[in-house]
Amino acid sequence: MSQHPNDPHHDGDFLSDFKQLVSRRKVLFGAGALSLTGAALYAQAGGMRPPPMTPSPEVLGTAANGDVCVGQPAETNGPFPADGTNTRDGQTVNALTLAGVIRPDITNSIAGLSGTAEGIGMDLTMNLVNVDTACSPIADMAVYIWHCDAAGKYSLYEIEDQNYLRGMQIADATGAVTFKSILPGTYRGRWPHVHFEVFRSAQAAVAGEKALLVGQLAFEESLVSRYYAADARYADSIPNLAVQTLASDNVFGDSTERQLAAQMVTTVAEGPSAVAFSAEIGLTGV
Repeated sequence: MSQHPNDPHHDGDFLSDFKQLVSRRKVLFGAGALSLTGAALYAQAGGMRPPPMTPSPEVLGTAANGDVCVGQPAETNGPFPADGTNTRDGQTVNALTLAGVIRPDITNSIAGLSGTAEGIGMDLTMNLVNVDTACSPIADMAVYIWHCDAAGKYSLYEIEDQNYLRGMQIADATGAVTFKSILPGTYRGRWPHVHFEVFRSAQAAVAGEKALLVGQLAFEESLVSRYYAADARYADSIPNLAVQTLASDNVFGDSTERQLAAQMVTTVAEGPSAVAFSAEIGLTGV
């Protein structure tokens, strides 16, 4: 499994500035546990299907070596982003302000909560590129990801006393971030996926600035179905995958052929208890 190198942005003056920003923003839900029930949020979201969005136009770039990069299409961040954009009963749901949210390993809960998400180990490397400037790497931007657990449940919402499977990192000089997590399960009405948001900086994320890109990444059916079948922890995800197709997914289903290819993670390595993926995240207008 690949390891994310130590990032100089994680220490020194940066951490001091980041902590000051966090201290200036109220964390209305304390250590991250919400009083909301999963059933109430399910009803609020109209089930677990996110709202439809207008399809993004296809934007392409060409690198110096002739390779083509694709602008990632904008997708919904809901219904369970915990990025400060959703509130309920006066409570702001925002994992971005939690102490320890900048981390490569998102399998554990943080900020006073204890717990570990169980499942097939996953390394996910995301490479940020600027589609407008010949697919050049984008350094120093902040990437926040979140996804459901092996049973298709989200922390802070359906699992109210946990905040695992959520985290942020800063892109290195090559535009890369690598998260260590578990292979997501899936729930009825959605294809297996990972949510992500790209911010200009960690400070911008904490300050509530709008993300430069909100996207989602998908997984190949043959791979996830094989891992689901081999691990009892994914038993609840198997019937959900059986009735869902990529074409009928209301997030991925309206993508062009090139956009969908860009949204599919690439398998880098496979093992009986772990798998590694990579994805190129093309940004435009940055």
